[in-house]
Amino acid sequence: MILFLFAILTSYGVSRYKTAVDIQDSAASVSKAYRSRILEGDIKVAQIQLHELLHLKKEEQVLVLGKNRRPIYQEVGTDSKIIDDCPEVAQTCFDLGNARILFPIYFDSEKTSLYGYVYLSRNIRVDWVFVFLSFSIFIIGFLLLYFGFSNLTRNAADKLSNEIFHWAKRLEENPKDSSALSLAPFSELNTLKSAIEGLNSKIVTFETQAGHKAKLLVLRGIAHDLLGPVAQMQFYLASLKTMSLNTQLSEVISDLNDSLKRISAIASQVKTLDHNQDDLESFDLAGVVSAEVENLSSSKTIRQLGLNLKFSGDSLFQSGISKAEVTRIVQNLVHNSALASIAGQIIEIKVSKFEDNAIIDVKDHGCGIPKHLHEQVFEPDYTSKPGVGTGLGLSIVQHICQQRGGIVSLESNVGAGTLIRVSIPLMASVEPEVSYAT
Repeated sequence: MILFLFAILTSYGVSRYKTAVDIQDSAASVSKAYRSRILEGDIKVAQIQLHELLHLKKEEQVLVLGKNRRPIYQEVGTDSKIIDDCPEVAQTCFDLGNARILFPIYFDSEKTSLYGYVYLSRNIRVDWVFVFLSFSIFIIGFLLLYFGFSNLTRNAADKLSNEIFHWAKRLEENPKDSSALSLAPFSELNTLKSAIEGLNSKIVTFETQAGHKAKLLVLRGIAHDLLGPVAQMQFYLASLKTMSLNTQLSEVISDLNDSLKRISAIASQVKTLDHNQDDLESFDLAGVVSAEVENLSSSKTIRQLGLNLKFSGDSLFQSGISKAEVTRIVQNLVHNSALASIAGQIIEIKVSKFEDNAIIDVKDHGCGIPKHLHEQVFEPDYTSKPGVGTGLGLSIVQHICQQRGGIVSLESNVGAGTLIRVSIPLMASVEPEVSYAT
């Protein structure tokens, strides 16, 4: 009975810790991703979407609270007393079977003016399978010891020692080795420790990728909601253009239209992430890059800079990635370089081939990126220019490359500019050579 209770308490403790970490990460992501919608007053729809997005059960809650820690919107007939306050903000608190958190939402990015809170509650569930297995293992072990099988077990372990050693070495060299034993190892713990450490590093990498994917999923929902009002505003601007307006108003309308096109392009990029494209065709990669560079050179942001396009080697024919994805890669990399550059500087774009990969290099001579931020710049919400940059450019490029088996690398030093290199698996086909003006 004591062993059974111990197994239950252990499972509850593990579940409590996992729930605390998960609920804190979820609340922080919600306060960032849904802040704009909440401030606009779209509380009801935001709560419904978040309830589905976070896979909450009926009795679990996600609510938007005011400064008084009372729900801004709550379904008719729902008892507001079920909302249990937490003594500390942004820290998980518990009762017997429930974990809760209050995470602040601010009007401004400097976090000086409080709007309210995101309230999130989840149940803590005991893993009964773990309890049953733990209890069974304890009982079996006790019975074996009781009936004098400990010596037999020890002898069997000694006979298997050599086989266990080689199994552990194979696992250390290749964690994906499917070799298995009918009995769990009892020795060679040092070798197993090294293997487990290698597996743990893989798990950390996968968790980071999963976190990025969750952020992109939320961004896709926001992008979908953005495209509707943007299209409506573009229609109104098109109507205004048909009227007789003075030069100043015409320029303002033109600037607004350019900005809306930029918003629409960003939203469309985010919305199409994770959409598999099965109709990939072979195309001239150099030609697609050349066309996009020519298109970008006429934009207001880049018009005051110089774009230098170079090709190295034979024509590259690519079928492992779509034309739209290549266009998005070039567009985002050039736009990032333009934000880091000043008028008169040159942005260098180079398309080349290395082994079985196509290489796209985009190099600027701007302010550069400190080394401690080299990994952080690929996160979906990171930007060095709040209010100007979206924080999505490099994240979108990396996401496309990962889906298509490519690699993105960064070389940068403060004051020495930045080089972003995209390597994409290349499939060559026999095509006539095409020349491009650079």
